[in-house]
Amino acid sequence: MNRHLGCETIRTAAQEKPREGVERGRRARGIACMLVAGLALAGAGCGGSAHSSTSALALGAYVVRGNEETGLPATGAPATSTTPAQWTAQLSNGQAAESRLGTEGFHSAISVQTGSQRGEGISWVMELGSARDAEREQRAELQSFIHVPGPVGRFTVPGVASADGFTYPGPDPQDANALFREGRCLLLVGDQESAADYRAPVVAAVRAIWARTGTQNGACMT
Repeated sequence: MNRHLGCETIRTAAQEKPREGVERGRRARGIACMLVAGLALAGAGCGGSAHSSTSALALGAYVVRGNEETGLPATGAPATSTTPAQWTAQLSNGQAAESRLGTEGFHSAISVQTGSQRGEGISWVMELGSARDAEREQRAELQSFIHVPGPVGRFTVPGVASADGFTYPGPDPQDANALFREGRCLLLVGDQESAADYRAPVVAAVRAIWARTGTQNGACMT
């Protein structure tokens, strides 16, 4: 499901990709995956972007709240990264990603962890320079997620045309993630859990965020 962890040495390539998600989440963003013990947050505090003061919605409105990721409520405070280096610190391809984000006008990113006895997940939003930059980054992120050994499934999110859903089916637990765009922002919701339809919480969370922010003049809109 996720994708920013730094435990590549103890997992296969197919498993590591999803775990990268949670790591970033703990550090400063993350895509839902199993949390890595003892990892310190790369970004401190929570909040919005420089655009927030003049926007109807701050950047923090673009991550999950409460139990929007059904059965996996938000846990702890959001974490913020204000530089590409903070955001990519735990990625195996961190230098390349840092350089790419620099050219895309990376401004800031916010992530929040989700979880319960059912599993763990992540929600993050990354503010870039323009809608075109967000589209470019979505393609790059998706490519990095799906080019791993083993089966990778795909799914859509009804009502959110920009959403790219992808899964890493496993015996237990299983990973599901969805990347989607709003204006100059790229967002991700992901989780790793045991459920008959492990995609459902991700779909519910994406639709909840979209319902709250999709028609608003928020921090992500150009």
